Amino acid sequence: MGARLYLVGQTFGRLHVEEDLGVLSDGQSWSRCSCSCGNSTRVRNFLLKNGRTLSCGCLRNEATKLRNTTHGMSRSKMSEYWIWKHIWSRCTNKRNPKYNRYGKRGIRVCSRWRSFAMFLKDMGLRPSSKHSIERKDNNGDYTPKNCRWATQYEQCRNKSNNIFVVTAGKKMVLKDAAEAHGVSPWLAYERVARGWTPERAATTPPRSHA
Repeated sequence: MGARLYLVGQTFGRLHVEEDLGVLSDGQSWSRCSCSCGNSTRVRNFLLKNGRTLSCGCLRNEATKLRNTTHGMSRSKMSEYWIWKHIWSRCTNKRNPKYNRYGKRGIRVCSRWRSFAMFLKDMGLRPSSKHSIERKDNNGDYTPKNCRWATQYEQCRNKSNNIFVVTAGKKMVLKDAAEAHGVSPWLAYERVARGWTPERAATTPPRSHA
């Protein structure tokens, strides 16, 4: 057995050694410590000296909680947190599959939103699982003034507002033209993204082939 450790009066992490308990049945010297969280605990002296024990266990519990929560809310339920993370990733991470459509195009995230707390304060909680972040100006940055929560249907409608179709001698937005011909607005928009003309995208029945 090594030299006896006498640690009364010393502090290790959150633990302050209050009493020397001597050598106990395991052949190790122990101390009674008070933890800054208010608990009292017994610790082997060598664990205090080598830094392996720094609290009564509260530090480990807090670390576990921190890994599973963000700002006091469960990350598994905190969809707003992951939306915020994805926004930053597609604007800054060149390995993100969507980087070419965002970061490479010059789309940025405002400095205020470097903090998730500020993002949540500005945008509020997600109204429903069907809502995601929409930029009002599709060429603009992620800023409080340019972003809102919107459903996919609402976003589809906004995107199609800039695409006009002339059908039966009448000019209308892609969404309205598609609905008039029994075509899903989302399908019409996806067709345009694939290179279809707006007129063909809005008027071709869904089961037709390109």
